Amino acid sequence: MEPRILLIQLHPQRVPTLNLEQARAAFAKLAQHPLVRGSRVTEGEEEGPYLNFEYKTDDLAALWDEVKSSIYDGSLLAFQLQRASMAIAQGDEGWDDYLVLHHFDPAIEPDEFV
Repeated sequence: MEPRILLIQLHPQRVPTLNLEQARAAFAKLAQHPLVRGSRVTEGEEEGPYLNFEYKTDDLAALWDEVKSSIYDGSLLAFQLQRASMAIAQGDEGWDDYLVLHHFDPAIEPDEFV
C-alpha cells in the first residue's frame, strides 16, 4: 500500500498572537507518532506566509483522529491553530483524491472519512 498524505497548512498571520515556536513543536511531536511513516515541513509566501506540515501514513483516518485530539483540541494553542490552519488528506490519487478535514473558515464544511 502506498503511503497517503495528511497536509496541515498553517497561516500564522491569521492569529497574530500565535506562538509559532510552540506550534512548530506540536507539529514536530506529531511527526514522531507511530502512524507517521515520514514527514516534511515547507514554507512559502502567497497572500502572506504559510507553513506546510506533511505527514505520510498508511492510515489517514487514524492519523486524523490523533491530530484532532493532539493538535486541535483542549488548549489555547489548539484554539489558535483551529483559526490559522487547514488540514487536507490526499488519497491514492493525490490532488485528484482529497478531503478537506479542517478549514480556518467555518463556512467551509469539512469532509469526513467514509
